Amino acid sequence: MDYSKRIALAQKRHPEIFSGSVVDCCVQHDEWCHQLSGGRCNCVPDVTITAPSGKYRVNRKGACEKLGAEGETIPTVYDPRPSDTN
Repeated sequence: MDYSKRIALAQKRHPEIFSGSVVDCCVQHDEWCHQLSGGRCNCVPDVTITAPSGKYRVNRKGACEKLGAEGETIPTVYDPRPSDTN
């Protein structure tokens, strides 16, 4: 299941997390993934959702797992654009 379907399934399974506002959704592709060079995703990226109720990982089956303090140190920003356009 691709990452967008995982996020949509998580939204259906966990409306309590998504009912307010989602502050951040981070999709971390593997360094060899075609998505990073403009192609179609061919990896199983890590997906994290940050909401007012905390930070959650979306697993491969579309279920949300709340992250603890150690999860808060995971970088949540990846911008594939060249640095001169940021």
